[in-house]
Amino acid sequence: MKKIFNKRIFQVIGSIVLFSISFILCHYTHLATLHGKSDAPIIVGIFGIVALLISYIFNLKVLTITATFGYIIAFFIGVCLETDGIVLGDGVIHELWVVWLVSYWVFIGIGIIYDFIKKIKRNHLTEVTKSKNVVVYVGLLVGIFIVLGSIIAYITKPLTMNDVFQHKPKFSGTVIEINDDTSILVKVNENEPIIKSSDKILVSIDVKMSDVSVSGQDFDIGDEVSVYYDGNIAESYPAQINEVYAIFHKNSSE
Repeated sequence: MKKIFNKRIFQVIGSIVLFSISFILCHYTHLATLHGKSDAPIIVGIFGIVALLISYIFNLKVLTITATFGYIIAFFIGVCLETDGIVLGDGVIHELWVVWLVSYWVFIGIGIIYDFIKKIKRNHLTEVTKSKNVVVYVGLLVGIFIVLGSIIAYITKPLTMNDVFQHKPKFSGTVIEINDDTSILVKVNENEPIIKSSDKILVSIDVKMSDVSVSGQDFDIGDEVSVYYDGNIAESYPAQINEVYAIFHKNSSE
């Protein structure tokens, strides 16, 4: 009993030390610049602490391992997948801290699944009460829900305005024509690269971002605007852009 107790204490202390080192590396060293010195290490770390506490309470050894090492591993997965630069069309945009958090949840879920599958196998070999069996199966379902829920939530996550600002192409110009509530004709500023395709672009005002919806009444001839779009331009004259994410007046805050 004493030997088992000492081994258990060693596992707890070891996991806490390693987890703390990972947190310090991500929050206080040069690695912090990779996520913009944000609060991401704290947010992700809270989930890690909860997972470690659960692993200690229910003696889930694999969860202890995945919660300890998954923190830093998930961080580097986020670093590797982070989107850098312009993303055309509906390409996936990976934000480091989101990838980090979701990957860490997956690691935690895998640890829970593995531990409870082991418990189920052990229960088949020994006589246990019905209530204990129910708890074990509930634990397994929780692990499966965490893994599948995290993956599905990430795959279906909507595009945010931050994604649009950082990763979608844009151009600026002057409104020279308004076509009711369907489109505006924009004369492209001379310093914009898109002018090589056309100096005038017919822009749909049926924007994809619902929180910045616009109508023809929002514009006047001569307005300076910035247009965020998917990168596709119909070859015509004037050129046409149909997939528009947002249109802002140049004097408004973007």
